Amino acid sequence: MLRRFAIFMFLCLALGPSVLAGGPDDSLLFFLGREVVVTATRLPLAAAGAPSAVERYDRAEMNALPATTLADVLESTPGAQLRSYGNGLRMLSFRGLGPEYTVVYYNGVRLNDAQNGTVDLGRLPLLGLDRLEVAAGGYGALYGSDALGGVVNISSGSAAAPRVSLRAGGGSFGWTAASLSGRTDIGPLRLALAGSAEHARNNFPFTSAHEPAGEFTRANADYTRRLLTADADYVAPSARLSLHARVSDNDAGAPGAFLTTTPAQARQRDLDASVTLQAAFEMSQETVIRFAPGFTRNSQHYVDPAVQFGGRAIDSKYENTATSLSASVQHESGPSLRFLAGFDLVAAQLRSLDVRGVPSRSAAGAFASAEVLLPSLPSLRLFPSLRYDVLADSPGPRRLSVWSPGLGANLALDGERLFLRARYSRGFRAPTFNQRYWLQGGNPDLRPEFSAAYDAGLGASVLDRVLHVEASYFLHDITDKIVWMPGAGVFWSPKNIQHVLSRGFELRMHGMVPGGLFRYRAHAQILSTKKMNRSFIGDATEGRELPYTPAYSGGAAFEGAFGGLGLAVTLHVVGPRYTLETNAPESRLESTATLDAAASYAFTLSPARLIVKTEVLNLLDAQYQLVAFYPMPPRAFRLTLSLDIP
Repeated sequence: MLRRFAIFMFLCLALGPSVLAGGPDDSLLFFLGREVVVTATRLPLAAAGAPSAVERYDRAEMNALPATTLADVLESTPGAQLRSYGNGLRMLSFRGLGPEYTVVYYNGVRLNDAQNGTVDLGRLPLLGLDRLEVAAGGYGALYGSDALGGVVNISSGSAAAPRVSLRAGGGSFGWTAASLSGRTDIGPLRLALAGSAEHARNNFPFTSAHEPAGEFTRANADYTRRLLTADADYVAPSARLSLHARVSDNDAGAPGAFLTTTPAQARQRDLDASVTLQAAFEMSQETVIRFAPGFTRNSQHYVDPAVQFGGRAIDSKYENTATSLSASVQHESGPSLRFLAGFDLVAAQLRSLDVRGVPSRSAAGAFASAEVLLPSLPSLRLFPSLRYDVLADSPGPRRLSVWSPGLGANLALDGERLFLRARYSRGFRAPTFNQRYWLQGGNPDLRPEFSAAYDAGLGASVLDRVLHVEASYFLHDITDKIVWMPGAGVFWSPKNIQHVLSRGFELRMHGMVPGGLFRYRAHAQILSTKKMNRSFIGDATEGRELPYTPAYSGGAAFEGAFGGLGLAVTLHVVGPRYTLETNAPESRLESTATLDAAASYAFTLSPARLIVKTEVLNLLDAQYQLVAFYPMPPRAFRLTLSLDIP
């Protein structure tokens, strides 16, 4: 198995430089201009020419929105549903497939750990972020395990950062925040440092249909977040080196579901650290080689004095570490062929008294992706891709080898003004450490999940960027889906028992008015994600919608600038969904619509700029839940002052 992987990796890297394509554009950069994307193919290419739609956000857009974290921005992304536990844990789900099927990369390093495979996006502030790419769909042929629902690519840096920036703010429910950042240039070397602190009591009022009439106050929902980042960029005529370091400390109450008026006492603390080096070398105008070693460490500590097992209160500690290396070669041999080949290596480990042994995972993946233009049909672009993964888990040992093919196409019917695109991808998801090794119910015999994903869309651009509209259909077919089931005692255990079919339609629009006074994004989705099989005789969940799959969803974001005045409004709509697999009527959550708004004004105090930003969250003061028994905050206000020196 390892020999087959080595042969495939050798062929990818050996053939890459001899058959590739493209032009001598700014391909040395990891992310190029605003209209260039890399997520859909791992090759830099124009957004309209990609085989699938990718949403892009730059630093200015993210900072203009009523948002302080990545979760706030991603809530408006087409195809996404944000699972928010009362403004605590916030995870992204694409196309009804659950947060564990979304892969999140931060400067080329995967944030999903092997313990549970999810990422709390509410703990990722916007401080220092330069660019964000979001793609819904199956991308197993490019990114390997877990990328069955979507991919989020985050890039930080210093290219667009002010020389000095000082921010301070306050708002409802005890929210306070402050940050300081700065950058300096020393010849070809650019350095950037940033630090932030945020705190909220989060003691907001709410009403509950499950308790007698009256107003309650959310307790034990406070949090304190601290972040330090450092970025260094060295740009030479034929090379670029980027170093990114990040340390975050999050201490938060865990109020849990509101099932009783007795206040919860649980708390969780997370200490995260990551270091990434990205290196790109332009060997010629046609060939670029990239390397990206990285290291991540996450320490979690969860305590709950109110819950005891065997006479002892819950006091759990987890320490995840992962060391990774990715390398690729991109070659361009004329306008008809571009090629990228490379490999990923990851060594992950978990230490905790709540799991069996010291779980570890060694993973290696080799991939190849190309853009092919047919001479006989120059308006058609083909995007074949292939990946081979080898995973080994211990204790066990458990070994897995998987081939994941993919094929995309983009047919330009009228230049970039009208086009068709379609994509197919195979993928898999390996069981997590919690699923295999948890002492109270882990199942070491779990098999990986497998997926086939299809999507096709028709897009059109009208009036030179005034309107871009695209309609698409998608289908995800997942077999051997892992589900937690009741065990012999009080604990549940995971099993491979589900066949899931997710399908739906997406409509997305974006553009700007002539003159660029304001730009907009809007999207709508119709979705059905059903369990297709029977797990046992009389199974009431067969043919039912998976929990938290909204029948429809949508949203819009408007952002405008009028002199020194900036305005931004975001709308989020989530349709009705069930909280139980049986789709029992009493488990139905009704549709919700929320509106957030932000207004800012910039004063010039040469050479500095003073920016006053006011935000109103949940402007309509909706009483709603995104997850059952986790009330969301009512209307809230924030005021932020920023002093920037360009």
